[in-house]
Amino acid sequence: MARCTATAAAAPPPSAGAAALPPSLALHPLVLERGCATSSLSRDKLSQQEQEMLIGMGAAIRALQQDLPAMLERQPELEHYSESVVFEDRLSPRLGLPAASCAGKEAYSRLCWSLRFHRTLFFSKAKVELQRMWERERGVICVRWSARAAPRLLDGLSARADATHMSLDGVSEFHFDDRGQVRKHSVDCVQYSGMQLQLPLLARMATKQRAMVPGLAGGSFDEC
Repeated sequence: MARCTATAAAAPPPSAGAAALPPSLALHPLVLERGCATSSLSRDKLSQQEQEMLIGMGAAIRALQQDLPAMLERQPELEHYSESVVFEDRLSPRLGLPAASCAGKEAYSRLCWSLRFHRTLFFSKAKVELQRMWERERGVICVRWSARAAPRLLDGLSARADATHMSLDGVSEFHFDDRGQVRKHSVDCVQYSGMQLQLPLLARMATKQRAMVPGLAGGSFDEC
C-alpha cells in the first residue's frame, strides 16, 4: 500500500520550567509516517467521536516525542494514558528475565519511576534516541528507539573486562482508545549487544514482586 508522511502539529512553546528537548530531537523533529488513506481524511468526513480521538492522539504523540527520549530522566505526561492502561513487557523474557508487565496508571507510574531509579543506580551514562515513528494501523502507533548506556560496577552487577557499554534497540507499540488516550503500551527487543550482565538481586525481586523494570541478561540477537 502506498505510504505518505505527515508531521504532528507543532507543540506550544515550553514554559520556563519545562525540560528542554534533547538536541537530536530539537534539530531533527521525528516524522510520523501514516497511511495515505488515513492522513487524507477530511474533517467533515469524520464523526465527532473520531475527531476527538484524533485530537487526543495528536496531543499524546507530541507528548511521546518529548517523553520517550527523556524516559530515563523524568516522569512522562501520564494525562495522556487511560486509568486502566496496560503495559505488556515482551522485552525482558527475550533477555532471560521475568516480564515486568502491569495494569493501571498507578502501577505504570511506579514502573516508570523504577526505570529511572535503576538507571541512576546501575548506569553512569545512559540515553535514549527515537529512530522512527509510524502508524501500524488505525489507533496503533509504533516507535523504534535505541538506548545506549555505560554501566557502573557494583555488587551484584558484573561485566566482562572487554565490555565498556551496552546498546539496546527496541520497539514500543501504543494502542489508543476512543478518546485518544493510551490504553496499552507494549515493548519488545529488536537487538541487544554489549556486556554480559548478572543481576541476582534484581532477578529475585522481580520474581517476588513482579514489578521490576525490563532487565538485561546479555547476548545479541536480531528479530526473526
